[in-house]
Amino acid sequence: MASKRNFLTSEQKINVIKLSEQGSSIRHIATELKCGRTQINNVLKRKAEILEQYEGLSNSASPFTKKRKTGFEEINRLCWIFFQDCSKRHINLSGPLLKEKALKFATLYHRGTFH
Repeated sequence: MASKRNFLTSEQKINVIKLSEQGSSIRHIATELKCGRTQINNVLKRKAEILEQYEGLSNSASPFTKKRKTGFEEINRLCWIFFQDCSKRHINLSGPLLKEKALKFATLYHRGTFH
């Protein structure tokens, strides 16, 4: 019989920490969230790291996503618009095609052709 794993979301990990601080046992938390005790233990071991990530990024849509500045935000924005347009038109995109388009945008952007 294969076991079905239940991976915890970031919100559930925060909930694990709160329940633990309120005095709930690891077994009780695992039963409530339908996951293994080892997974709960791992969350509690990484408690400081998880809380730091959650608090540091609480203004973003998801507390565990990091938005990095690359210096190419305009090119990334244009590639995203291109990707969305292709998706709406049901055009299949590949990595090499998207890369080619990004290089084209970069060339035009650095020439000052568009802003």
